[in-house]
Parts: sequence; structure tokens; C-alpha cells
Amino acid sequence: MIGFVKPLILLPAAMVNNLHTDQLEAILLHELAHIKRHDYLLNIFQSIVEAILFFNPFIWWISKNIRIEREHCCDDLVIASTVQPLHYAKAPVALEEYRLTTNPMAMAIADNKQYLFHRIKRIMEMKTSHRSYSQQFLAVLIILTGVASIAWLNPAKKILKKKKPPKRNAFRW
Repeated sequence: MIGFVKPLILLPAAMVNNLHTDQLEAILLHELAHIKRHDYLLNIFQSIVEAILFFNPFIWWISKNIRIEREHCCDDLVIASTVQPLHYAKAPVALEEYRLTTNPMAMAIADNKQYLFHRIKRIMEMKTSHRSYSQQFLAVLIILTGVASIAWLNPAKKILKKKKPPKRNAFRW
């Protein structure tokens, strides 16, 4: 993806021809999720902070974790849009295989193999089912019970109190 005023997704034609339709759809959905989340603007801001605070190792560590979490958020959005986790997990593998076999000078999808492995493992372990109506009803019932018990145990103070007349000093000056 390039551009920040009007972002574009660029894919090599040879790679598009070698991918299955489900894999291509998953890759495009992932990149569209980056655009929807405005990650390109956050990446510019993050690069500026890294340039200013280049000497601080914690900035590099936090920046790496932010990038990983951005990828995880986009993965979650792709899985939430009814793409099967298995089809989506095959997409980054296909990209990495394409990079290694045909074009070793192309950019890598992952800096190290452990990151790609952990990302695919996370995708495959994601839950695709959402909460059922009985679970939602139970959650609402627990919240209402909690609110009712708080109201019961903490009654409002009496509005009308007996007012005692203020004491007067015996000595007036």
C-alpha cells in the first residue's frame, strides 16, 4: 500500500496470477483494513517519533509491538468479514513462498520466520463464532442484577431531615 492522500494497493501481476481467488481476496481485505483504520497516517506519525527519539531503545521496542498489533487488528477484521481462517492463513504463506522462489529481491512479509509462524498460528486459533443470544441475555441479566443489588444495598438518603435550630453563643460581643 502506498500513498496517504489517496492510498493505493499495489500487487505484482505475476503474484496475482499465482494466487488462488480466496487468497487474493484475503490479501486485499487485509490491505483495505489498513486503509480503513488509517494505518498509513499512524505509520507516518510513528516514523517521525522514531526519528526524533532514535536513541531510546524502548521507543524501538514499543514501535515494533505497535506494528505487530496493527497487523493483528487487520487480521481480526479480515476474519470477522466471513473469510475462513484456513484460507486467510494460506495467503501470507503463499506470499512468502512467492518471494522466496521467484523473486528473492522482493520485500519480505516477515522479518523473521517466527513472526510469520506466530501470526499464522494466531489466525488459525481465532474464534469465528460470536456470542449467542443466550450468552448475551445472561450478560444483561448479570448486569441488571448487579445494578439492582447496588441500588438495594445503598438506599438514597432521606430528603427531609429534621432540622435542629443552630446553637447560639451565650456570649455576644
